[in-house]
Amino acid sequence: MRTKLPALDVEHDPTIYDKAKDNDALSKTKNKIYADDCRQAKDSDIEVGDKVIVRKEKKGKLDANYEKESHTVIGKQGSDIVCENSRGKTVRRNSTFVKVLPLGTSASEQKACQPNTSGNSGGSAGIAVGSPGGSMPPRRSSRCVKPPDRYGDYVVHALVGTREY
Repeated sequence: MRTKLPALDVEHDPTIYDKAKDNDALSKTKNKIYADDCRQAKDSDIEVGDKVIVRKEKKGKLDANYEKESHTVIGKQGSDIVCENSRGKTVRRNSTFVKVLPLGTSASEQKACQPNTSGNSGGSAGIAVGSPGGSMPPRRSSRCVKPPDRYGDYVVHALVGTREY
C-alpha cells in the first residue's frame, strides 16, 4: 500500500514461528505436569490377565456398586479396558469403572468374619479367648475388629505383658 508516511520494511524472521511452537509445547507440558500433581493423577495399574470387577449402573439407593461376577482383562489401550466374564461376554469400560481383585479372591466369594478373640474386653490383657489360659468362652456373634488401613503392617501392642528395661 502506498502512503505518504515514511515506513520501514521489516522482514520477518522465518524461525519465529518454530520458536513459538516450541515455547507453546513446553508451557503445555509444564502445565500438564502441574495439573496432574494437583489432582494426584496416576497411571492405572491394571494389566492384561487381571481379575477385576466392573461398576454397574445404580438404579436405586440400595443397589450394589459393582457386579457380582468377576471379569478377566483381555485388552488394554490407554485407559480403555476390555474385560470378559466367565460366560464369554465382553465389556469395554474406562479404567475408572473397573476395580482389581486381590489374588486368590473372586467377586462371589465372601470372607467369613472371624470373631474378635483378643480378650481385651474381658480385662485379660493379651490372653486370647478360647486359649488354654483364657477363662471366658468364645462369643457367638461379634463384629470384625481390625486396625485402620492407614497403619498398614504396623503391629499395635505386639509385646503385651513384657517389658524391657
